[in-house]
Amino acid sequence: MKIILDPHEEQVLHEGVDYIELAYPPACMLVKLERFGMLAIGDLKPSVVPIFLVEQLMQITMLRAGTGETKTKTVKQHHLPLTESYALTDY
Repeated sequence: MKIILDPHEEQVLHEGVDYIELAYPPACMLVKLERFGMLAIGDLKPSVVPIFLVEQLMQITMLRAGTGETKTKTVKQHHLPLTESYALTDY
């Protein structure tokens, strides 16, 4: 498994430890599916699959306590679909 970082990320050396504190969501993640005999995708090795960031817009309607007024906000969510239900599908 390999994480492909957003091109804007900077790598920081902190107390002799090389790590990255993410300021942006990863661009994608490369996952090797060892149990599946898959052909190579582009320049990737066989059985390696890229998983890209998913962006979702949601509207949330809130009721203001005491006044009864409603207010609607739009929220943008970014995530990598890495839960088992996304990553493992058996046909």
